[in-house]
Amino acid sequence: MSLSANDSIPMAPIAEGAITPADSLIIHSYIEGYRRSLLPLHHISPLNHSGGKGKSAERLARLASVPQGGAFIDANCGGCAIPLTYARDAGEHASSITFQMRDTNPLLINFWRCLRDDPAKVVGAIRGLVEPMWSTPDQLFAKLIEILTANKKGLVDDKYGVAAAYYIHSIISHPMGQFKLLPGGRAKGKTEDFLDSYALRLGELFRWSALIQGWDFQVRDFRATFQEAIGLGEKAFILSDPPYEGTGRSSYAVEFGAYEHDELAVLVRKANGANVRVMVTLNWSETNAQRYSGLTQFYRTQDWGTRGKSRKGRPGEEMVILSYDIPHLDFFRQQMGWLTAEEIRARQNTNDNTAFESVA
Repeated sequence: MSLSANDSIPMAPIAEGAITPADSLIIHSYIEGYRRSLLPLHHISPLNHSGGKGKSAERLARLASVPQGGAFIDANCGGCAIPLTYARDAGEHASSITFQMRDTNPLLINFWRCLRDDPAKVVGAIRGLVEPMWSTPDQLFAKLIEILTANKKGLVDDKYGVAAAYYIHSIISHPMGQFKLLPGGRAKGKTEDFLDSYALRLGELFRWSALIQGWDFQVRDFRATFQEAIGLGEKAFILSDPPYEGTGRSSYAVEFGAYEHDELAVLVRKANGANVRVMVTLNWSETNAQRYSGLTQFYRTQDWGTRGKSRKGRPGEEMVILSYDIPHLDFFRQQMGWLTAEEIRARQNTNDNTAFESVA
């Protein structure tokens, strides 16, 4: 059968909610453009990881002290905001060190491994989920939960499909619902932002992949990770940004209470005794101040837009613990507006820990 000039080529029907083939081609061209862009990356991390350090990564990365030829170890890597910032800004020094990223979340570690190994497959899997349901985000969100829940039960073999689902879910879900995989957890504003920056985000995934080549991602808890660092001794720098005491399973789906924080403080001192350089970021409390007494401590304040109406506009205090010296630290601290414990107490005019908020 031949077609005349007046005949139209039959097109496959477009599923309800899907973008058109023409729009898909336009998106592809934009992805390729952002992939090859020489402009700075627009985001601190490809993930919108709950409890991440996206807003403070650039300042905290300046405090990281990784020995030449040593290892940057992250015991709670999450969105990797601080190590990514460090690697991006360290230039040639970054090529001389190893990056060992650890976390107890297998979905998270799978994402990072897939992104490192084959970003094209990750991007293809993301597009395969998003574009057929572009105008039906609730349907998309339900599909993400279905994939991630099935993976937890061992029913999914497609690691790249799971990585894509985890990536999308991390960006469009409510921050504190990120680990619960519950229906109704989609954030409307975050979904709109994701779709508005869709091609940019996907194009930059290729650039993130280039940055993390050679990085080692493992499912491992903080105890085993600190033992790794202790084994390396003076060649190791270890960062720990654990769930804050009092948040626990309600926020992060893991138990990290007083007992775990006591364990962490002991491991920090053991690592310090082995000449490991240690940085810990956690919530301000008098208990934590005592746990880390004798180590360098200072406190930063930060407002968070996702803290709820009752807390919005009320700054929280976070402790930063260092086991090593930083040149001109006091000057740097003052320039950043970071405080000592005495300055916090004077500002709050109380020694009652219940008056303090914790930044997440």
